[in-house]
Amino acid sequence: MSSARKTLGSLGKSGAAERRLRRGRLVRSAAAAFGVACAVAAIGAQRRALSDVLLGVGGGSAQRSRSTAPGEWTKNGHLRDSPSSSSSSLSLPSVSISPNDADAEKSKRKRSAPALVAADADERAEGDSDVVEKAKRSGWEFFDGDLNEYYNKLHRDEKGKRNPKNVQTFAVHRWLGPKYSTVLHYEMLHDAIKTHLNAKGSVGGRDKHKMRVMDAGCGLGAGLSWFEKTEPSWELVGYTVSEDQRNFVRDELPPHKFEVELRTYDEPRDTYDAIYSIEAFIHTSDAEKTLGAWAAALNPGGLIAIIDDLAAEGVGRNEEEVQLFAKSWLANSLYTVSELSEMGDRLGLSLVQDRDVGTEYDVIGRNYGNKLPSLKIDGKKTHQGWMGAKLRHKLTVEKKLTYRLLTFRKQGSEGADGASEARKEEARKLGDGTCEAVPSIVDGGKALDVKTVEAQLRTGTGKDGGDAMKCISGWYCCNKGAEWWDDLEKTRTDKTKFLHLPRELFGHYLDVMVKHLNEFYATLPADFAGGKFLDIGGTGSTASGMAQVTSKFAHWSGPLEYWVLDSDPAAKGLPRCVSCDVADCPSAETCGYDVTFSHTVLEHSSRPWKAFDEIARMTKRGGLTMHLVPFSYQYHATPDDHFRFSHAALRSLMEDRGFTVLEVGYDICTQPDDVKRKRKDEHFEVIWLSYVVGKKNRS
Repeated sequence: MSSARKTLGSLGKSGAAERRLRRGRLVRSAAAAFGVACAVAAIGAQRRALSDVLLGVGGGSAQRSRSTAPGEWTKNGHLRDSPSSSSSSLSLPSVSISPNDADAEKSKRKRSAPALVAADADERAEGDSDVVEKAKRSGWEFFDGDLNEYYNKLHRDEKGKRNPKNVQTFAVHRWLGPKYSTVLHYEMLHDAIKTHLNAKGSVGGRDKHKMRVMDAGCGLGAGLSWFEKTEPSWELVGYTVSEDQRNFVRDELPPHKFEVELRTYDEPRDTYDAIYSIEAFIHTSDAEKTLGAWAAALNPGGLIAIIDDLAAEGVGRNEEEVQLFAKSWLANSLYTVSELSEMGDRLGLSLVQDRDVGTEYDVIGRNYGNKLPSLKIDGKKTHQGWMGAKLRHKLTVEKKLTYRLLTFRKQGSEGADGASEARKEEARKLGDGTCEAVPSIVDGGKALDVKTVEAQLRTGTGKDGGDAMKCISGWYCCNKGAEWWDDLEKTRTDKTKFLHLPRELFGHYLDVMVKHLNEFYATLPADFAGGKFLDIGGTGSTASGMAQVTSKFAHWSGPLEYWVLDSDPAAKGLPRCVSCDVADCPSAETCGYDVTFSHTVLEHSSRPWKAFDEIARMTKRGGLTMHLVPFSYQYHATPDDHFRFSHAALRSLMEDRGFTVLEVGYDICTQPDDVKRKRKDEHFEVIWLSYVVGKKNRS
């Protein structure tokens, strides 16, 4: 652990001990007194070390990033991880500011915020001011809750680097991807709005192409400029609390139709079909109030889309580094996905999309080079936001922060063309039998002439799957389950009933799936035509460094048209591709696929039960569904890794959604001898995969 981490991690504890000593709460025994004396001596050393870190005279990170320092501009003119320029209703935690009665609007932008986490109020206030004052004495420039000046100073410092005619130079967000793009955020938001409003093209009775959209914390107007060019029929409004930002939009940007108001985003003036916020929601002093205000301003069925840093599940938000990040970055509202989802439920908002942007675009590796930053002041960059950027970098690499896109839909009745009506129609089809069924041979009828599908893996390039593969990957070969079971029975020393798995649960997943596929195809009538085979996750995660494939299981589709479904950004535009998250994919046709299939994909879903809901919706009555997932397998973030599945879990996931389980079991895969000799990393030597084949009930 670096000295910076030790110092920042212990300061709050030692400070709290000193305050408790002053209040006489410690036991007054001789032994305790000796301990207190030692603790007080340690406090001074630790706080001096914090000063060293903030001043840059020692205590730097053990591994300093070799990538461009936070806030530097790349050769392409893109700002790398600078302090957020999105302004909102926010302030420095626990710093009291007296309102300016002569300017009510400015007082709103200067008000103090509640503490990030619950704690003793006296100790919290004392600790907050102590850390901030220490940072000030070390050369960092804090603005004591004056949000207008906070943003104005940032704008003045960086103004010369911004070209009003080039959106990327004033789109001051975390850059993403190999091209250092800061406009990918707008593309993701645009996709979320187009995908999640509803399938029928309107919201609250309004045509989706003539929508009213609000940018909450619009900064210098980059998002508004991009959306106006992309969707010229949309009516766009942005809110900022920075006078300099508002003036830049008004005076320096090319002529535009969108409006920008100098106003807190907590008080929308109008109603909207969609509200989006990029790296600004984290600054609100009251997250539930803000979300509630946005929900109230939404038309029925409208959307809220937020791209921002969130706390990773289980992270202690009273850790000193997290608290220091909150103060310097003005991260007044640092929540987890689950906390915001629950908050949304209370406010009548359903979380319909959770996109892990940081993992998808490999922010830790690509932006930060998998290195921790130095906490020294860089030249003249003394603005508190630059300290926040360094701590954001550090906490992201340590996986205490996660960078995500969350999309909420307003619940309730949305009218004849609303999203809920579309969902009701889907439910009606599933429930009353109008969902299309796969045709089958009538007694005495003739079967479709279908070529037998082979139990073979292929590379995924080319029209029919590409070249044959001997093993499932370069690391493993499968079909070792029966061999393992037989060997165990011969050599076992113990037999524990609750550990026992019957031999019939072990098979080769390829053989099992192909057997059921051929049996399924053999039931199709001779006049069958127009069916579809859906390969879920069928293109590979190029965002995680994998090669794209387009036809890996095309040879399994037999008489059906081969389709793929994938959320990978590179999949967009591929022929016969549904681009979406399988856990929320309204663009995939209800009862539209004769066979649904996935191959080591569903463990990457953060909510696989929702993925299985969607699979059930997509599959025709009488259709076949087949899935291979890991049971014992190393962590593999492509782009993330969430779940493992036993055979019992797969059975219940299928049966609870109207499928009859035809076969379920395990395949065991091992590393070939040459791999064991030549290669070594996190890969397990032996992995277990679980598989399931089900048939959707016809009634």
